Amino acid sequence: MHDKSVMTLLHRQLTDQLDGADRQLLIDWLAHSSQNVEEQQKVSQVWELSKGYTPTYEPDVDKSFQKFQKRLQADLPSQQPAKVIPLNPIKDWMKYAAIGVILIGALIVWQVSNSLNVDQLMVSTITNEVKSIDLVDGTKVWVNEKSTFTYPSKFINGNREVILEGEAFFDVEENKKKPFIIRTEAANVQVLGTSFSVNTANKDGLMEVEVKEGTVRVTPEGSSMSMDVTMNEKLYYDTSEKMFLAKEQLAVSNADFFVTNKYRFEDSKYTYVFGILERVYDVDFEFESEGLENCTFTSPIEFDKENINNTIKVIEAAYKNRNLTITKQGDAKYSINADPCN
Repeated sequence: MHDKSVMTLLHRQLTDQLDGADRQLLIDWLAHSSQNVEEQQKVSQVWELSKGYTPTYEPDVDKSFQKFQKRLQADLPSQQPAKVIPLNPIKDWMKYAAIGVILIGALIVWQVSNSLNVDQLMVSTITNEVKSIDLVDGTKVWVNEKSTFTYPSKFINGNREVILEGEAFFDVEENKKKPFIIRTEAANVQVLGTSFSVNTANKDGLMEVEVKEGTVRVTPEGSSMSMDVTMNEKLYYDTSEKMFLAKEQLAVSNADFFVTNKYRFEDSKYTYVFGILERVYDVDFEFESEGLENCTFTSPIEFDKENINNTIKVIEAAYKNRNLTITKQGDAKYSINADPCN
């Protein structure tokens, strides 16, 4: 591929302008050799450094805006206010919701409804479906596939409480007088204002809380102990043993990966990287070589969500020097082999 074409693709990727055809071209180019992956990483690093550039000239934005307002008023003497169309948060959820999930959440819903005396709304998602919700306080919620999210039609009496079964990403509107609380069957997550994800049970039965910005506090149900999770940290809680297992420090968070469909890893442990890819492709990865779990992976590239084979090619090309290979063992099972990373 011509150098100018490559730089165009890399620029479109960094500025979120890649379409399907361009994304495939970039993935093919990255999979061609490890040198291409290294080149992409260098371009990404330069791009990140450029964000810190501070121009010496600062325009008078307020003065310019006032001039623009006067000109706009002269051209448009009268304007009709925009019509606001409310978002309907419930749409045929009953045909998607699993009976078991509804029964599990019914008791909690009844308790919250009883105390707040407001209508409870519910959104459920099926496989490969993500739904976004705007709450009345300005908080935004993205409910991942195979999950159920319950929330009140309005927040009253200083309460901002919602219920989650499954996984969701939250961008919470800050209000120090009214903490935002997510209730789950195993633990409660309290936050003042931040963005983070909550997964009530991963494939190992662990509850996960990953924070992209801010700080949240996780308190197990019926317990007085709690643990704070801050920016770029991920907490694992064993729901069966009712105990905190570990808090992982991340160089960069991918808490919103199922919202943006983009993944960025910097010195990320293989367990974290392949844990995300397992959920993206609904497969299982197993480490065949000893000690691979703690090896690190760095890549700012976008993976092909629709084709796991393309993603595997990119990863193998990026770590060809470590003889990393990913072999399919069944319909949804892959084994990972590589040289030691130390």
